[in-house]
Amino acid sequence: MTHPLLPLAALLNLKIVHMDSTAEMTGIRFEQGIHLAIYNRLHWQGIAPDKISLLTGKRIVKLLENEKRIILSFEGGASLEIDMQDAAQTGPEAMQLDIPGQPLVVWN
Repeated sequence: MTHPLLPLAALLNLKIVHMDSTAEMTGIRFEQGIHLAIYNRLHWQGIAPDKISLLTGKRIVKLLENEKRIILSFEGGASLEIDMQDAAQTGPEAMQLDIPGQPLVVWN
């Protein structure tokens, strides 16, 4: 399993313009047309899952990654922990990052 953190660093300090979540995926759209789609199991801290739209206008201020998880920390103290273990995969891939003008980054 590959975890290219470097592409995620592009998200630091970008403003979130839209967030949505379904049973199958969580999507975060940023300024500059950047989109992160998360298909793996995840856990919100500091915010209720039905209130994530309140993160619109906030920025990611910190990123952490290891073999088991990726943590995105937002302005205001909320964070999103993404389970990156193989057993946590629920969709076509774990995650994908679409940055206009760059190759699509897929975590499997």
